[in-house]
Amino acid sequence: MRCSNWLVLTRFTAFKVTATSPKLRCAFPCAHFQTTVQRKYNTPTINIDRKIAGVEKAFDYYFKNKIICAESVQMAAPEALLIIKGHEYSIVHNRRLELVGDKIMDLVLSQRWYQVRNRNGQTSPVKTWNDIHKSLVSNEALAVRGFRLGLDTYIVPASGVHVTKNMMADAFEAMVGAVSLDAGEDAIEAVRDVLERTGFFNHPMLVR
Repeated sequence: MRCSNWLVLTRFTAFKVTATSPKLRCAFPCAHFQTTVQRKYNTPTINIDRKIAGVEKAFDYYFKNKIICAESVQMAAPEALLIIKGHEYSIVHNRRLELVGDKIMDLVLSQRWYQVRNRNGQTSPVKTWNDIHKSLVSNEALAVRGFRLGLDTYIVPASGVHVTKNMMADAFEAMVGAVSLDAGEDAIEAVRDVLERTGFFNHPMLVR
């Protein structure tokens, strides 16, 4: 019986353990690859199809590439084996997506702030942006919103670890970052829609 192949998915830094291409030969037995990852980081293999579906429902955004959504919720270890649609993938921690999400949320929210005018047609002074930023995208604010949306139930933490406020805030940013990368050229519009659906634009200084 031939060993299953593994496929490097360079864009999202994930390894598919059960690929089918005959041109890509496994350099070592896949069972060895799986147990090595599990032993190194002490993480079980988890099926996260329902977690991905939960994020999609909460954001009302459906990922073309489920792997990047999986990465956004992976907080168990630097690398963990996750099952997506019946295939096992080695998924990295969501730290990089957290950075992407942080930056694009600032971009989308600051654009909205720039466009808003009051009843007299006047723009908001620059100092108001700091107040908006603190009330919407501080760790505390993101954690509160994330828990309220139930996003904590979709995070994959380390064994025995409960999702903290900081973890929730980081994961929220990572999930938004995943949306932006999955949407490609439509990233800003997709993130804007997600932020609107999750209540960010209900802030009094962002209401048109």
